[in-house]
Amino acid sequence: MSRLAQLLRVQLPPILTGIRVSTQMLMGIAAIAAYASGPGLGNVIFRGLASLGSANALNQELAGTLGIIVLALLFDAAYVLIGRLTIPRKIRVCQRHHGRRPPTAPPVSITAPPLSWRT
Repeated sequence: MSRLAQLLRVQLPPILTGIRVSTQMLMGIAAIAAYASGPGLGNVIFRGLASLGSANALNQELAGTLGIIVLALLFDAAYVLIGRLTIPRKIRVCQRHHGRRPPTAPPVSITAPPLSWRT
């Protein structure tokens, strides 16, 4: 296997998975970092929480929360697209089926024998 094929087939899928997971964690941490006066959409959430009872408190909280969710989904979609463009289709199909469990047999019901067998 060539060096490029080895990179694409063996090393790139776990690297992309790690980047996707760390990006999702970063989105959550960035929202919480606003509590320590960091910039970002978390400021909008905490501003809404600080002004509970006002007319726009819920709107501010929802705007910040939905903004973070949309950004997280956009980053995730970008990483999925990068994975589809770089990882060959045959490998993606093998990875998808590799993680599945084989089908299990239905549960067997055990019933007690009828009481009439004792005579």
